Amino acid sequence: MECADKALYGSKQGGRNRVTIYIPDTTVTFRYKPQPGEQVDRVGVVGSFNGWDVLADPMNAQEDGTFWTKVGLIPGTYEYKFVLNGERWIADPGADEAISDGYWGHNSILHVKGKPSAP
Repeated sequence: MECADKALYGSKQGGRNRVTIYIPDTTVTFRYKPQPGEQVDRVGVVGSFNGWDVLADPMNAQEDGTFWTKVGLIPGTYEYKFVLNGERWIADPGADEAISDGYWGHNSILHVKGKPSAP
């Protein structure tokens, strides 16, 4: 709410009749490295930060077979997973913390630290 409020006042101060998008100054880089022999063509990251939308944050394939993406997030705690080839949802193997997802699996936990700045 604080970030939306800052964007609203940014629009008002900028001359009204405009839209101001708040862009967090904190970003998180997600990385996924397939297991040897695992055929992975596409990876996306889904979580409480993007409404668990499979298409919201696709990861970029690298020449070495890994995948990555950067996502701007405000400080807070988030649950997330990787989606492999659009169908297999897995917890981040590199995450330090996880919690049950309620469906016999786990969600990775991400803690974003920092203080949001004005737009």
